[in-house]
Amino acid sequence: MRTNRNYIAASIIGAVLVAALSAAGMLLITSGRITFPLGQGQSQSSTAATPTPTRRQSAIQGTIVRIRYIGSTFTIQRDDTGANVVISVTEATQFTGRVRAFSDLQTGMHASIQGQTRSDGSMIASVVQVLGS
Repeated sequence: MRTNRNYIAASIIGAVLVAALSAAGMLLITSGRITFPLGQGQSQSSTAATPTPTRRQSAIQGTIVRIRYIGSTFTIQRDDTGANVVISVTEATQFTGRVRAFSDLQTGMHASIQGQTRSDGSMIASVVQVLGS
């Protein structure tokens, strides 16, 4: 009986970890393929035969509306469309303008983001520039 409880507890913890890592952008599950993003343009994958999803370079501007310190992501509301975009930062992300690090970001700041757009519309930032005085 104790073994069943341990198995159930481990299964629940595993499911919660997968969900949390996926939501934080630290784990991508696409077409049965599990990917762990490591940095700009790099990933470690559980399958080598599946091609990496196409990413394109892009730049957007908008207002920071949410910051998630776990997973190092923030959400920006685009100036041009009003849509919300989740931005992931890595160790390689450069911060310029009014901030020097992810921890300096605040909601309400206006920013310009350059990086790679993922197939789900989120971005991996290569440069985050906070605009204004």
